[in-house]
Amino acid sequence: MKVFFTLCLVLVGLVNLAPVVGVFSAQQMAEAYGVTINGSEMVVLMKHRALLFGLLGGFTLFAVFVRSLQLPALVMCGLSMSGFVWLMHFDSVTSHAMQRILWFDYAGLVFWLLAALAYTLNRNRGSDRHGL
Repeated sequence: MKVFFTLCLVLVGLVNLAPVVGVFSAQQMAEAYGVTINGSEMVVLMKHRALLFGLLGGFTLFAVFVRSLQLPALVMCGLSMSGFVWLMHFDSVTSHAMQRILWFDYAGLVFWLLAALAYTLNRNRGSDRHGL
């Protein structure tokens, strides 16, 4: 179960880390999201968004090695990905690029759910004392 949890948490971290490339290239970000980023203000906001995802993904990958950070990483990733899914459905966004990103978040949520389940099962079995 420990290996399964670790694999799922790594995959969740990678899904959240992927947008960090936008920090280095506004053009790649615009292509990935299928949007036009007009003006330096929007470039800074989108790069900041990419930076925050980099921090979340990096924190989650770091949490793989630090047991006390695993639950906070799970909570933050779960809120982030489910929030995006909710916003996409609430606002009825239909562009192809955004739908593709939505599917990555669905996949991330599946791995998140499996990681959360493994975390809970291990914790209930008393393995929390020995680390996950």
